[in-house]
Amino acid sequence: MTTTDRRFDSISDVVASTSLSLASAGDDQLDAVIDDALRAIGEHEHADRAYVTLYSPTGTFHNSHEWVAEGIAPHRPSIVGLDLAEFPWSVNLSMAGSVWHCPDVAELPDEAAAERASFGRFGVHSVLQVPMRNASRTIGVVGFNHVRSRREWSPASIELVRRAGETIGFALLRREMMRDLREARLAAERANQAKDLFLSRISHELMTPLHAILGFAELLDTPDRPTHERAAVHQIIDSGRRLQVLADELLQRASQPAQNAIE
Repeated sequence: MTTTDRRFDSISDVVASTSLSLASAGDDQLDAVIDDALRAIGEHEHADRAYVTLYSPTGTFHNSHEWVAEGIAPHRPSIVGLDLAEFPWSVNLSMAGSVWHCPDVAELPDEAAAERASFGRFGVHSVLQVPMRNASRTIGVVGFNHVRSRREWSPASIELVRRAGETIGFALLRREMMRDLREARLAAERANQAKDLFLSRISHELMTPLHAILGFAELLDTPDRPTHERAAVHQIIDSGRRLQVLADELLQRASQPAQNAIE
């Protein structure tokens, strides 16, 4: 049963249920669970829109998830690759780990003129945004908009939603780390395959002619050959055999799997 299939008595119950679902969601289920969490909180708090905004290291942001109430136009298609520097007031708040609670967008200060104009253009009256943090770094925000009426959230509700935002952020980071681990493993497997191919080619390109050289040198080592010529042939054979031993040791070491530093 999803959170949207249930009726909750309090925002505390909503956040507890959504946090549990987020913590147990698999990577392939996470997007649907986040959408469901946004819906559950948004519906309980009578919001018209709920969203997850992710900050990119390139200095841009986009909405990765969104829920809208019936009759409300989605914004996600238009919130793609926008410049963080265009909204310094709200971005600075989230970067500092602060919640942005705005009961009336029209009353935002002059420093927030960009936010006032942007939200006002979409008909938003009230905004709540909570930061998603990884240690001391903000990776984005979870936001709620009220379009059809103004809304002032209670401090208790804000704190609970902030915790839900942290849980969403942790789940997204967990999935990102798992993807990075899988990519690293695939890269290691590809590197191992490349090493095996290299060793195979080395074995063929080096050992094959070396065997031929030793074979011909041994054929030249006949009793009727002059002493100085036999000395030269012996030098070829001795040098070839030393090279063969070195090559064998090199190939043997390279083909062995890496061992842990601590056994």
